[in-house]
Amino acid sequence: MCASRPPLPTLRMGLPWPLNPVQVQLTSSATPLATSTTGLPPSAESSVFGWVMSAAILAAIRLSRDAADAERMDLRALQARQAESRVQDAELRARRAAFLEAERQRKEAEAAQSMAQARQRAEQEAAKRAAEEAAYAAAQAKEAEEFRRRQEEARKVFFKSDLALAAELERRTQTERRLLEEAEAKRKAEEEAQRVAAAECAAAEAAEAAARAEAARLEQQAAEARQAEERRRLQALLTRYTLVLQGSVVAQTAPLNTFTTASTSAVTGVPPLPQPARLQLSLRVSVQAATQQQPLAAHPQPQAAAAADLAATAQDAQQAGSATSPHQRPEGVREAPLDSSGISVSTDSRSPASAASTSAGSSSPEVRSESAGDARAQALPLQPTPREEVFAFASVDAALEGSTDLAGSVAEPFLDDLWSQIKQDVRAEGRPALLMDDIELEHWKRLCVCVIEASCRRGASQVAPIVSGSEPLESQLQITLHRAALPRGHPARINSRLSAAVAFALDGQLDEAVGIVNTIIEEEQSMVEAGGRGPGATPNVALPPCTVHALTYAHLLDRALATVSPPTVGGSPAASAPRGSSSSSSPGPYGVDGHRVRKSSDGSSPDYGSLADTANETVSGTGSERSSRSIDDESSRSDGSGSSSAPSISPEDEEGVAQLERQQQQLQPLFNLARYQLQLAAKAAKPDQLTPTARSVALALGSESHPIADIMAQLAERNMSAYARQRMERRRQQQELETAAALLKRQEPQGRSVDPSSDPSRRNTPVPEQLWGLRNLANKIIFYDNALEIYEALGWLRDACDIAAEYYGAGHPSQLGPLLDYQAALQVAINTAGESDQQEELQEKLATRLVVSNKIVELVQLVGERYINQKDYLSAVLLFEATLKGLGRLLPEDHPGMVNLKQQTKELLLTAISPAEARVVSRKRSDTKTALQSLAQGFTADLGVYALRKPGTSFPEQWKKGLKLPPLR
Repeated sequence: MCASRPPLPTLRMGLPWPLNPVQVQLTSSATPLATSTTGLPPSAESSVFGWVMSAAILAAIRLSRDAADAERMDLRALQARQAESRVQDAELRARRAAFLEAERQRKEAEAAQSMAQARQRAEQEAAKRAAEEAAYAAAQAKEAEEFRRRQEEARKVFFKSDLALAAELERRTQTERRLLEEAEAKRKAEEEAQRVAAAECAAAEAAEAAARAEAARLEQQAAEARQAEERRRLQALLTRYTLVLQGSVVAQTAPLNTFTTASTSAVTGVPPLPQPARLQLSLRVSVQAATQQQPLAAHPQPQAAAAADLAATAQDAQQAGSATSPHQRPEGVREAPLDSSGISVSTDSRSPASAASTSAGSSSPEVRSESAGDARAQALPLQPTPREEVFAFASVDAALEGSTDLAGSVAEPFLDDLWSQIKQDVRAEGRPALLMDDIELEHWKRLCVCVIEASCRRGASQVAPIVSGSEPLESQLQITLHRAALPRGHPARINSRLSAAVAFALDGQLDEAVGIVNTIIEEEQSMVEAGGRGPGATPNVALPPCTVHALTYAHLLDRALATVSPPTVGGSPAASAPRGSSSSSSPGPYGVDGHRVRKSSDGSSPDYGSLADTANETVSGTGSERSSRSIDDESSRSDGSGSSSAPSISPEDEEGVAQLERQQQQLQPLFNLARYQLQLAAKAAKPDQLTPTARSVALALGSESHPIADIMAQLAERNMSAYARQRMERRRQQQELETAAALLKRQEPQGRSVDPSSDPSRRNTPVPEQLWGLRNLANKIIFYDNALEIYEALGWLRDACDIAAEYYGAGHPSQLGPLLDYQAALQVAINTAGESDQQEELQEKLATRLVVSNKIVELVQLVGERYINQKDYLSAVLLFEATLKGLGRLLPEDHPGMVNLKQQTKELLLTAISPAEARVVSRKRSDTKTALQSLAQGFTADLGVYALRKPGTSFPEQWKKGLKLPPLR
């Protein structure tokens, strides 16, 4: 047994470097060995010496450890020690045991002695600690007694000072209470004095207010008296014109094979494609009476008095105009409409039979009573040809929207004829002069157009929704139009006031201009609301919001154009003349012949100049010539045979165009003023209320190129609700689709056709592309549910089915895609069929649907047998269930094919389908895309440019080679 290795000495170094020297302590299992530096030379106290000593000691330890390890691992030494241990005798072992026992006893004795000493020391320490605690308790008691004594003394001092403070507080409280009472008494005295002074002041103010009110009342009475006198004088000078129109709006079911009337669409601005009509509206307008009532000053009375009256009226008007602005008047005094128009419209919805029995005796006496008893009323020999137009519409909504176009087609030519007769009549010898110039006559005509349009729209809304059967419904219309004019040269004439407003606006005095225009708007609006019978009357038909505002500002712009010298283009005046005049084809600030106004580059204001367009249109012709020429030019450019050279502009035309530009810049403040004021007026309109206003104003102004019409169109677009915007967008998309369908029918030059069903396209186009084009276009048309285009889509899908049957073969599943689309289109056509459709056409559609369904069932049976033969029972069940679900409501229950499918499905579910596959079948029943649709999609050949499948892996290739079909999941 090897000797136990002595424990290695441990090195403890405390090196508070660089302040403390190195201290090294070596300890062993026997006795600790302490080493200090007290016996070392002085140099040993340095830090360097400490590091050297540490390194030496560490090296010695390492060497001793290496020597011990070498001795322990030396095999010969180990064997020698083992041999030495074997030769030791029992005596040595006994002596060793005795030595160990003696050592143990010695250590026990030392331990017992140490315990006794420790116990003695503990008793001594306990006695000492008890003595210290007793001394501490005595000192603590002494200190507590001293603290209580000092606290008692402090309490006595505090109570004494507190009594003194309480006495001082009471004294101060009494003093403060006395001061507060004195201040309260003083405040009450001041308040009483203020109340008395306020009462006296209020009494004085009340007396002064009463005096002011009395003065204001007297002033108002005087103003009313002056106004009444002024009105009486002006009424005596007024020449009144009365025009009574009568007409009717008739709604009836459209005859068979009637198509809708081509009118400009409010969505895209182009006429929509014809559609089968379901409703027919007709509007008839004629003149019942037309009178001109001479002023009172023209009746028998002393000429001197009449001249004096006229001179006094003119002088008063001039003084009033020089003192204040024409639009200013005393508060509470309403100026009577002098030079304005009044309108009375009455409608009656009834059948033609009942209307004919009462129309002769109910309308005309009321009109005659206004002028029959007045000798100054003179009938005007106006006999315009009664105008009647008939429009056909596809729905009631289309009829209500198209009533504006119907009214325009009747009102414009009728009023043009009527106004031309008025102008011819006043030129006749012996007839009184017409006191309205062309601009005011044009304004009156615009107002008449809006009234006729509103009456037609209301009549259509009364009869169109309730028409049914073959019996028509009629709504009688009677429109009374009034206009009053002052003598020429009178300062209160409407043209004089508008000219003053133009001068104010061009001079920068916008408040004065707005005041004059607002006064005129109020006058005409009050007459329109009163129906032409004076204030307080109840109107029958109201114009849309902001209509009078828009027409008045259009009148203002026309009056402004009259005050500016008209430029010349091509040797002729280029100023914008009223609609219907001889110079309507000349360019002007409103554009040329309905040319659409465009925005400027910065979008700040409309660019009514459009110089290049104006010049091009001036030299290119007008009206339909420009339209046809532009179409021909576009078609010629499409095939490369046309010329792209622009027409040249002569120097005279360039000078006229430059004058136009200067004129527009001069009138730009009026355009901005009109836009701002119309925006303010449009804020009070509810959503979608400005749409009829914009259409009515555009109709009255002749086209949308007029700046006022353009402004109203923008305001109407901002006023549209979200629902109206969505509806307009849907209609726009539908109309674009209809236009695209119509373009497909047109042939390209040199015999090239864009119709996918045409013979050239079939010869030059692969069959998959043909089928895709026919199905895609037909499905998009069916999505918008257009009656006429559904029939076109049916024809295209029928052609697709024929092409697929001819190309793939009678029993090929690639026919499923066209057949399913054809069946869906037939179902839509049957669902949208109206009462007017003939029963033969409906029966024909039903029979065609039955034939298509039979073909689908036959193809499904063929594919199902293929799946059953290839042991794919799950695909067969999914296909059969999808077919039963899709065709179950279209085919009778005893249909042989459907009965066979039901029986096969039941047998497969009971015998060939596992529980996991049955769960798949149950889950697939709720999917939107059925297995039949997946099969049709799989058998639809990819287009050439999109053929991404690997050769031989598609449904058609697998079917052709007789291989396994891909599963339906």
